[in-house]
Amino acid sequence: MVCALVYAYFLSKTGDPGSRAVPVLNIRQSELSLRPDAVFLLQQLSLSPDLLLFRDQLDLRVLVHAGRLALTLVDHNVLPRYQGRGGAGSHVM
Repeated sequence: MVCALVYAYFLSKTGDPGSRAVPVLNIRQSELSLRPDAVFLLQQLSLSPDLLLFRDQLDLRVLVHAGRLALTLVDHNVLPRYQGRGGAGSHVM
């Protein structure tokens, strides 16, 4: 989670001004409560989980087919098998 947030912030400061970097957390929104370290960090930063975007909140396939999506995988070197090339490509931020 931290990698996605920090990398998106970095890209927003250094990347192409015509593009937007949006961190998508590769967990379902309902799974956040199962990650007490992440919940603790959000509480310490006074950051509402409602401000985060989770994988079950958008359909990446629609964005890929529309040519409106470039993804970067952070914190892992491969996607889980169920998220492979049949879906949104091979990279998720």
